[in-house]
Amino acid sequence: MISKDSKDFFPLCMNGFCLISLVPFLAGCDSSAAQQGELVEVTGKVLCQGEPLSSGVVRFEPIPLKSESAVAQGILKEDGLFSLRTSEEPGAFAGKYRVLLTTANERTPGMITEGSPNSCKLGDTGQTVQVNFGSNNYFEIHAADQQGFHDPVAGE
Repeated sequence: MISKDSKDFFPLCMNGFCLISLVPFLAGCDSSAAQQGELVEVTGKVLCQGEPLSSGVVRFEPIPLKSESAVAQGILKEDGLFSLRTSEEPGAFAGKYRVLLTTANERTPGMITEGSPNSCKLGDTGQTVQVNFGSNNYFEIHAADQQGFHDPVAGE
């Protein structure tokens, strides 16, 4: 037996498909952040030959890279510290990332020399990191020196 209330509900259903089932999808339309979860705080320090790297940008690219909107990056401060941002919002999505160093205006391999006691290579650092929910996401990144060797402290 169908109640009066359920009769009013049935016009919203067509061929067994209810419009109500679309509600969860409509809330997240055109939002990569909604599909990937919440952003978590990520901080750290970049070192070259054991000294803080005081200029440049650290870039975390998701593995695999599916969208530029999921890339997180942070500008290095004078003491080598950084805080990541994703699409202008603080933090990064949980997941595995490869770590790169760039300048503020370019993404090509080269050298960072200005503001640093040592010369360090730009580009892929050869390091990967795992960002997790509910844990301390502080990373010490060891840049390769001009000969391509990583800081021995990193064990690379």
